[in-house]
Amino acid sequence: MKKRAILLTLLILTLIIFDQLTKWLVIINIKENSITVIQNILNFTYVENKGVAFGINSNGGISNIIISIFIIIIIIRFMVKQREMTNKFTNISLALILAGGFGNLIDRIFRGRVIDFIDISPVFNFPTFNIADILVVIGWIAFALNMAIYTTRELKNLKKELK
Repeated sequence: MKKRAILLTLLILTLIIFDQLTKWLVIINIKENSITVIQNILNFTYVENKGVAFGINSNGGISNIIISIFIIIIIIRFMVKQREMTNKFTNISLALILAGGFGNLIDRIFRGRVIDFIDISPVFNFPTFNIADILVVIGWIAFALNMAIYTTRELKNLKKELK
């Protein structure tokens, strides 16, 4: 049990450090201009985002920090309360969400905004995002898939019991 918690904590910390390192590199190297990574597909472009997901609540401020902290607390509480029932896949998916949440929370607290830089707008009409955002999205997708698989499995078991 403790080993799992230690490994998840190390995963979360490693991902937070990676997210913050990429943002620091962007601030140092491309704050003033954009870098084309793959022509007409991917650019690294410095963007300051005062909002939350997709620029929602772009006024920024303390409300975005409070929302972030609230979501992080809910996820941590779920992980602690359900630790006996969650599998590795669920724990990893929640760790990804936490790492991304903490990564962007650090920006909000210390910079007053989130640093975004991954720009795929040449291909998709999509807001610029960062590593933390990727972690959150992958984590939520993995969590939803895992819950769907778990629910389907439980329904099959229930049908067998009812027969």
